[in-house]
Amino acid sequence: MGRGALVFGGVVLTAASVFVVDPLRDIWPSGNMLPHLALGFASNAMWDWGALVFLRAFTAGSEAD
Repeated sequence: MGRGALVFGGVVLTAASVFVVDPLRDIWPSGNMLPHLALGFASNAMWDWGALVFLRAFTAGSEAD
C-alpha cells in the first residue's frame, strides 16, 4: 500500500536531514552514523506512511464522477 511512501520518507528525508539540515546547524556527518541513520530512517518512514494512511482515509469518498 505505501511502499513508495516508506522509501521516500525513509531515504530522501533522512538524507536531506543528514546532508543538508545538519551541516547548516554545524553538525557534520562523521564517525559511526548507523544509529543516527537507522533512527532517522525508521521515524521518517513511519511518519510518511502515517500521513499517507490519513490522506487516503480522508480523501477516499471525495472522488467526483
